[in-house]
Amino acid sequence: MRLLVTRPQPEASSFAEDLKAMGHEPVLAPLITIESSGEAAASLLQGVQAIALTSARALPFLIAPAARALPLYAVGPASAAAARRAGFGQVIDAGGDAAALANCLRQNLAAGSCVLHPSGADQARDLSTLVAGSGIEIRRRIVYRAVAVERLPQAANHVLSTGALDGVTFFSPRTSKTFVSLATETGLDATTAALSAYCLSPAVAAGLTGSVWREIQSATRPDRTGMLEMIGSRPRVGGSV
Repeated sequence: MRLLVTRPQPEASSFAEDLKAMGHEPVLAPLITIESSGEAAASLLQGVQAIALTSARALPFLIAPAARALPLYAVGPASAAAARRAGFGQVIDAGGDAAALANCLRQNLAAGSCVLHPSGADQARDLSTLVAGSGIEIRRRIVYRAVAVERLPQAANHVLSTGALDGVTFFSPRTSKTFVSLATETGLDATTAALSAYCLSPAVAAGLTGSVWREIQSATRPDRTGMLEMIGSRPRVGGSV
């Protein structure tokens, strides 16, 4: 299948390589760019006993040796693997979503512990709410911002307008909503009726509300592996690779 990859770089290129290995043809069209917020997480480590990681995108902002000396609780296997590659020696994989991460913190940390949560400006779940009543303090600091592009990328415009596409992959509600908005502005919204939408989760799929698709699928696991398993289980459609 020829699939549009809408996630930001560098994750877009990495996911595209996975798709190629499965015999699919990825078309890169990131709809989000990642920008630093200017907040230095390394200056916020005083009194912190652990780090909670909900996105590997925060890792480049955790460059201080003191940060890598702390135990890091990662939301899932992909972020855990990225943390180990970044030099963190004590990495605990919560193996799921934000709720699983909160449970992991509750099970491993004592009341009164302070956890640094470096994150993006947009968060689907609030860790502080999820650990409420445990006595654990979540010190959330925004270290990056996801900024939506203002126009549909040329690559996306081309494959949509020529019908040379089988599906679109979405990893966040922000990306799915941005795609619908930009496709509508460009006059290409009707083209999605012949396409499949492959979404990380039902929340991501909800971002497509108001648009018409051949089918909308949500991964059973909200991570990259879950996305690849979902795409691999689908029958090939259309005439593309």
